[in-house]
Amino acid sequence: MSILYFSSNFGAVVIGVLFLITIFTLINYWLIVDKHIKTTKAYIPNDYKSTLIESAYFSTTSLSTSGYGDSYPITQTGQIVVIIQHIAIILLFIGGMLLEPK
Repeated sequence: MSILYFSSNFGAVVIGVLFLITIFTLINYWLIVDKHIKTTKAYIPNDYKSTLIESAYFSTTSLSTSGYGDSYPITQTGQIVVIIQHIAIILLFIGGMLLEPK
């Protein structure tokens, strides 16, 4: 008897979450560079690695719904993208629950 039970679609949900984080990290990178999202540290235009890490951090905190508030959208474009992120992750998790074998 197994203590942990993973549904048959657990792998699909994990892959879906990783896919969303990757897509939204790339989108958020553009939003940070274009100053639609305000981050905790000053933006340095030539520091691409730091900006990519900031965008990945923002994606994961948004998609995990923890949202610490240290990075946040300051324009309507940024807010719309964050709304789409939240809807996408909710739909992914609801889809994962609905596909649960009975």
